[in-house]
Amino acid sequence: MKVAVLSDIHANLAALQVVLKDIKRHDVDGLWVLGDIIGRGCNPLEVTAEMRLQFDEQSARHQQCWLSGNHERFVLGNFDYTDIPEYGHIDAQGSATIAGDNKYAIEVALKHAGLLENVDDLVQWLYKLPTYCEPFEGIHLVHAAMRFNKSTGEMEE
Repeated sequence: MKVAVLSDIHANLAALQVVLKDIKRHDVDGLWVLGDIIGRGCNPLEVTAEMRLQFDEQSARHQQCWLSGNHERFVLGNFDYTDIPEYGHIDAQGSATIAGDNKYAIEVALKHAGLLENVDDLVQWLYKLPTYCEPFEGIHLVHAAMRFNKSTGEMEE
């Protein structure tokens, strides 16, 4: 089985179009996406819509390997970055209070959330993306990292 693996598209439509064109030339069996479809870039609606079309063309086996990244979790509001000091804090007005790249990422996530809030089908699709997949025994797909839980002896997201 030959698959193409994408990650960290970050709402960059121009780059996505080039990559998808190249993937078609290689006659892959499926497409796996490891998260961060949105966040940072300027085309969250267009990229999400295109990726939804790509997802719908995949078999169920390949669809299970489409994951949510931290930027989907930021935009959808289901990632509590306020408890992680390096991500900073969002005040009551929705402004990030940390300087640098993380402040930009949080501010863009809030803007993307506003752009996507009226596109329920895309938002619901993003919500359904898992954060972990094991397509084959011993092969673990995640967006960022797995951690070893000493108390259970298991790997976890």
